[in-house]
Amino acid sequence: MPRRVMPARVSAPPEPSLRVVIVQRALPAASAGALAFVVADRLGLVTLLGLRRLLDLEDAWLVFAFAIVSGAIAATRARALPWIAFAALGVLYVLVAFTPLFDAQYDAWLLRDAPRAADAIVVLSSDVTSEGRLSSNGLSRLVAGLALARDGHAPLLVRTDLGAGHADDTGDALEIAEGTSVEVVRVGPVASTRDEALRVDELAAARPLRRVIVVTDAMHERRAAATFRAMGLEVIAVPAPERDFSLPPRDPDDRVRAFEEWITERAAWTLYAMRGWIDEGDQAR
Repeated sequence: MPRRVMPARVSAPPEPSLRVVIVQRALPAASAGALAFVVADRLGLVTLLGLRRLLDLEDAWLVFAFAIVSGAIAATRARALPWIAFAALGVLYVLVAFTPLFDAQYDAWLLRDAPRAADAIVVLSSDVTSEGRLSSNGLSRLVAGLALARDGHAPLLVRTDLGAGHADDTGDALEIAEGTSVEVVRVGPVASTRDEALRVDELAAARPLRRVIVVTDAMHERRAAATFRAMGLEVIAVPAPERDFSLPPRDPDDRVRAFEEWITERAAWTLYAMRGWIDEGDQAR
C-alpha cells in the first residue's frame, strides 16, 4: 500500500510586536491624521463639521487628538483610513489653491446691491479683542456703514451687540463714528445672524424701519440679506470690502481663504433653509 503523505502544517505568521505596530503603523498613521486635520482646517472643513465647537478644544489639542485617533486606527483593519483621508484632502487642496475650479462659484455667490436711500444702515457684529477693540472684520464693516451714512443713505446706524462674555467695543466704535452726523443705536445680545435679524425686527416694531441696508462681509452678505428679508424687511445688500483676501482670488492663498468662507456659508445657508429661517428661493436672487 502506498504510504499516505500528510500535508505539511503551515504555521500562522507571528503577530507583530508592539514596537513594530507603533513604529511601522501607528506613528506614520498618526502623522497622516494630523496632516489631514491641518489641511481640513485650512479649507474650513473643521468649522463646517462643527468639530471645534463639539470637542471644545484649541487647535493644538485637536491636532493631537486626531493624531492619537489615527494612530489607534492603524492597529485595526481600517488602518488605511488616515492615509485615504490625507490623500483625498490633499487632492482637494491642490484643486482649490492651484486651479480656478471654484472661482465661478465664489463669483455667483456674492451679492451686492447699489446703495440707495433707506431707513437704517445695519452693521452686523464681529469679534472683538480681549481689550474691547474691533477686529479687522468689525472695523471694515463699521467703516463701510459710516461711509454709507456720510453719503446720506440713512439717518440711523444700527449695530448688533455680541453681549455678555465679549469685550465691549462701544468706545472704539463711537470714536470712529465721531464727526459723522448719524444716530448710532446698539441692539442685542446676539449669537447668530438669525438673532441679529430678530433684534432689528424688534427695533422696527418701535421705530419706522421698513427698508434697511445690511452691511457685513462679502461672503456672508447673501445669507444675511435673506435672513433679514424673512423678517419682512426690505433689504439693500451692501457688503463691506473684503480686506483679508482678494475677491476674485488672485493667488493660491486667496483661493483657499475664499473657499473656506464660501463652503462655510453654503453649509450655513442649507441649515437656515432647513429651519425655515430663510426662503430657499433667495439663493437665485
